[in-house]
Amino acid sequence: GIQFLGCSFVNNVPVEAELNYFPSTRGGGIYSVNSSFTVDKLTPTSPDACKFKFLYRGIEAYGFNTNKTFTVNEALFDSLCKTIYLNGIDNVTITSNDITLYDSYVFLPDMAYGLYLDYCTGYKVEENIIRKGYVSHSGAVPLHYGIVVRNSYDDNNFIYNNRIVDMRTGVFALGDNRGPGNAGLQIKCNEFLECSFDIVVSPDESSAPGTCGIASNQGYGTHQDAPAGNRFGKDIPPNANSDYNYY
Repeated sequence: GIQFLGCSFVNNVPVEAELNYFPSTRGGGIYSVNSSFTVDKLTPTSPDACKFKFLYRGIEAYGFNTNKTFTVNEALFDSLCKTIYLNGIDNVTITSNDITLYDSYVFLPDMAYGLYLDYCTGYKVEENIIRKGYVSHSGAVPLHYGIVVRNSYDDNNFIYNNRIVDMRTGVFALGDNRGPGNAGLQIKCNEFLECSFDIVVSPDESSAPGTCGIASNQGYGTHQDAPAGNRFGKDIPPNANSDYNYY
């Protein structure tokens, strides 16, 4: 596939000049349909990472009945709205990226996210840092999501060892992400700091009754009492009269 090694995708137009425009006018970096590609450093030991800056979208990729896939590794995403969106692409690798979402009600009037995996499976999503930038503004701040997983269905998939900071929702599991028995999506060894909601599991508009959710056991192996190793940023005082399930 195509290789993007040490490349820069930057919109240098000052953000203030765009205030009266629909935010998609900031443009995007990579748009792909049924293609394989790699985004990585110039060489494995090079400091020259790929950079995406001040864009509405970083990477947008679609797959239709294809075995094509892609890798994004050690890239820098600075001041974006929708950082990486993939639809219908399996076996994607998204690892060790540094993602900062732009914080402005003008630039982002709708949902902003780090990663959005839509109808995908077999993915490797590990060791990414996703945070929100800070900008002075006078309006309401939009919804920021770290990682969204929608309808990955029955397979054993993992969101593993990511650091998610200052999001409305850290990981949003939407729709059908579980299979029979203990199969399905597992959210493990992630760190959440200053998120309003660390993990949310919710149906979507297409979910059949009883199908939404994630793997029933999130811990080590199949033992229901083993911890999943996630680190949460909120303190919940103990209550002798209540039971809590921690993952």
